[in-house]
Amino acid sequence: MIPFPIFENIENKTFLFIGGGKVAKNKVKRLLLFTDQIIIVSKITEIQGTVIATEGRSREEIKADLANTKGVRILQKPFELEDLDLGDFVIGATDDRALNQRVHQACMERKLPVNIADDDELCTFMFPGFIRKGDLTIAVSTGGKSPAAAKYLRKKIESELPENIEDIIGRLGELRKIAPERISTQKERRTFYREVLQRLIETDNSLTDDEIEEIFVSHEG
Repeated sequence: MIPFPIFENIENKTFLFIGGGKVAKNKVKRLLLFTDQIIIVSKITEIQGTVIATEGRSREEIKADLANTKGVRILQKPFELEDLDLGDFVIGATDDRALNQRVHQACMERKLPVNIADDDELCTFMFPGFIRKGDLTIAVSTGGKSPAAAKYLRKKIESELPENIEDIIGRLGELRKIAPERISTQKERRTFYREVLQRLIETDNSLTDDEIEEIFVSHEG
């Protein structure tokens, strides 16, 4: 099955990692570009974060500490099924296939989105290769068929982007707030946005406000 790409709002969502090795560390590094609401459950980890004490403490005490602590939080202990209550998205990143399968099965029963590293059949969502430039995010995925191809294409696309694409996207965002007041049809607005984008790229984002006004006038009506 070909996965459908969805960009989801993850504000106030927590990512729970089972395992804290190299694979988890790499995924955490990429995820931190979008959110730091991350919990790691692993006896040993090289991932940097705040260690939450667990030994001799009740579940309620641990949850209270997690809720009162920001950023990456680490529970240095063996995984238990009840740990799944801590996350909205679950990533199984251990080298124990039996444990990964157990995590997958438990997530399916709880209807939790789950990603099992290096096992596409046990994933309900994937970590694509992506480019992040301010508000611009471009994701590349081969559905797990070839991470090498996804990495190559990501780098190829990134090399073609204007260096100041963040500023260009920012200007387009401001224009999008006022364009509906001046350009009556959606079709004409799309044409306006395309023209402005092309001119901004061609002029290295040096298009003046007066020049943008001229483009506005040409599409009003």
